[in-house]
Amino acid sequence: MKQRIRVVAIMGEEREYTHLLLERFPSRLEEPPSWELPMGKILLGEQPEDAMVRVLADSLGVTAEHLALIDVVAASDLRTSSSAYNLFIVYRVDAPLEAIRLSPRYSSYQLVPEHDLPRTNLDEATSILLRILSGEGKYKAVDTGQSPRNASEVSKPRGQRSVMVYTDGGSRGNPGPAAIGWHIVSDTGKELARGGEFIGQANSRQAEYLAVKKAAQVARELGAESVSFFCDSLMVVSQMNGVYQVKNRDLWEITDEIDEILHHFQHHIFNHIPRSQNAAADSEVNKILDARTSKP
Repeated sequence: MKQRIRVVAIMGEEREYTHLLLERFPSRLEEPPSWELPMGKILLGEQPEDAMVRVLADSLGVTAEHLALIDVVAASDLRTSSSAYNLFIVYRVDAPLEAIRLSPRYSSYQLVPEHDLPRTNLDEATSILLRILSGEGKYKAVDTGQSPRNASEVSKPRGQRSVMVYTDGGSRGNPGPAAIGWHIVSDTGKELARGGEFIGQANSRQAEYLAVKKAAQVARELGAESVSFFCDSLMVVSQMNGVYQVKNRDLWEITDEIDEILHHFQHHIFNHIPRSQNAAADSEVNKILDARTSKP
C-alpha cells in the first residue's frame, strides 16, 4: 500500500481557533484559485519536524518558533480510487505572521476564525482536515462506541472484508494493574467483536500496544482483509504509521509481533481519535480494572 506523508501547519491564536489559509494559483486557467492550509511533503530521510520548518520557510518565508504535534490524520487517496493513503501530520505552529513573504505559487493569505471558514474553494485535503479537526468530520457522534457512519470520507480501507478496529489500553499505577479492550465493526457499522483482557502488571504504553496486538489477532481470525485501526493514543498512531520510530526497548518485541500480524492484511492504516470517541474499547478496559482493583 502506498503511503504519502505530508506535514500540515495550524497557525494563529489557539484560543480563538483561527487558521492561516493560503490562496494557491490554479494549475489550469479555467479553474478558480483554491485555499489551503500550509502543508508540504516530507523529503527522503527528513524528520517530520524538520519538514514542517522547511515548508514554512519555503512557502511563507517565516521561521517556526515552536511546534506542537496535535494530530495524525490518515485519508484515502483524495483524487483516485487507488489504494494509496495520505498521512497528514498536523502541528500547531507559532511563527511571526507579520513577517510572511509568500512564495510565487501563492497569491494571498488570510487568517480566518474557525466559525467563519469558507465553505467553497477549499482544497480537498484542507476541507477534510478542517472538518475532522473541528469535530464535524467522520468522528462525530461516535461517543456511543458505534462505528462512524460516514467513514468512507477518510481512512476507509478497500477490500471484500473491511473492518474498523477500536483499541484502548490502561494501567492503574503506571506500572500497575493493566487491561486492554477492543471493539471491531464492519464498514457498515455492524458489531463483529468486542472484548477485553486483564494483562497483569504493565505500564500504559505496553497496554496500548498489547491492545493493538490482540485486536489485530481477532480481526485476522474474523477473516478481515483490510483494517482501519482507531486509537486515542497519538504515540501509537504515529509510531505504527511509521512517522516515528519505537525507541522504548520494552515495546520492541510487542511491535515486532504486531508487524507480523499486520503482514497478513492486504491493507491497514492507523487513525487518531479523541478518547471520548473511543467509548466501547475504553469501557472494556475500565470494566476489567474496576473488577480487579475494587476493594471488598
